[in-house]
Amino acid sequence: MFNWLKRKNSKVVTLVSPIAGNMIPCKDTGKPGKGIAIQPLEGRVHSPAAGRITHISPENNAISILTDQGLEITIRLNTEEAAMESEEFVIMVKEGDHITAGTPLMEFSFQLTDAKTENLYSSVSVANMDRVESMEVPPAQTIGLDDWVMRVKMKSGNRE
Repeated sequence: MFNWLKRKNSKVVTLVSPIAGNMIPCKDTGKPGKGIAIQPLEGRVHSPAAGRITHISPENNAISILTDQGLEITIRLNTEEAAMESEEFVIMVKEGDHITAGTPLMEFSFQLTDAKTENLYSSVSVANMDRVESMEVPPAQTIGLDDWVMRVKMKSGNRE
């Protein structure tokens, strides 16, 4: 009877690709999780949504964002074979910064990473799955910065 109320109060957060590249299933990275992974075609990572920077890893390879809708996401550059050095990344934001979708977050050099591994990928994962009702991702494909990579329906009652 009140299904229209439930729909009106639910929120869908659409995340765009943080980096141009080839989307791959998380299970193919050896690190399964709730999210997506992208083999990059460029050396700059952008924000997939508007929000606030909540954490930057000491290694400078991961940035956490609390979106304006209350979704907690982490964007991480990973390798399957070797740890990356923090000096390989240039962080372009700081904790507490308010950002929009598409804001540059970090840069890295393909020359440095290619010498270490061919298996570099960027992952976008959801940290607060307890607030998520459902999640949709497109099939694996080549994607650009404006392409959506995840649609997350938040449970009703989550904060604005």
